[in-house]
Amino acid sequence: MRSHIIVVDDEPDLAILFSEALKSAGFESVPFDDPLAALEYIRDSHSKIALLLTDWKMPQMNGYELMKKVTNIDE
Repeated sequence: MRSHIIVVDDEPDLAILFSEALKSAGFESVPFDDPLAALEYIRDSHSKIALLLTDWKMPQMNGYELMKKVTNIDE
């Protein structure tokens, strides 16, 4: 099982752009334009996630808040 890189940006085009660039470099990447949806995915799949790349300013939850919630997920 390959580890995933999660890309979170409230601008869908940027999330997809970064994710596709990572894929073209050989990485498994999943884009999200909603940090709450990303958090749900991470909670369900945290064992296969290697890296979280996130925008800093987003309307629902900023990147720092998302990172704090992710680090509190029990493994």
